[in-house]
Amino acid sequence: ETGFTYMSHSLSPYFAEGMKAVAYELVDVLGNEIDHVVLPVGNGSLLIGMVQGYQELLQAGGVNRIPRFHAVQTHSVRPVVAAMTGEDWSHEDARPTIASGIAVSMPPRLFEMVEAIKLTAGTGVTVTEELLEDWQKRIASSEGLFVEITSAVAFAGLAELIKSGTIQKGSSVCVPITGSGLKEPLH
Repeated sequence: ETGFTYMSHSLSPYFAEGMKAVAYELVDVLGNEIDHVVLPVGNGSLLIGMVQGYQELLQAGGVNRIPRFHAVQTHSVRPVVAAMTGEDWSHEDARPTIASGIAVSMPPRLFEMVEAIKLTAGTGVTVTEELLEDWQKRIASSEGLFVEITSAVAFAGLAELIKSGTIQKGSSVCVPITGSGLKEPLH
């Protein structure tokens, strides 16, 4: 209608195709050892791409199973988790979040994300805003990594998944760090 071309990666099938490489690289380095993948989820390109990559590896015999994928969102913006749990939630219920990388209240590939998580017997979990800066600082002090708040969301979600018993002691877990803390303003 405006004459402008929409250039966001969220609708591009090529971007999700490129994200399959993350699954290939994980298998190349770690083999079939990952039990769970915990991701911050907004538009879902990384989630969709990684699950597709694992599906292709499974079909080709490169792995004998696909890890369980767990989507983590803030309680402020949670369309994927709400869709998975049947919660009555809409984009109008979204509240401000400091996790700018996943502040997507109407993801165009919502159905694909939910299907990818279900395919892997994964789950979705939300975390509160109050936890995010603490996790960012904790990762910086314990690991020497200054991650974006969006990455801290995934670590806060991992803690919740462990606390709920979804992820058991001794499990092998991958939490991709999706960006540097230098890409967002400090809070």
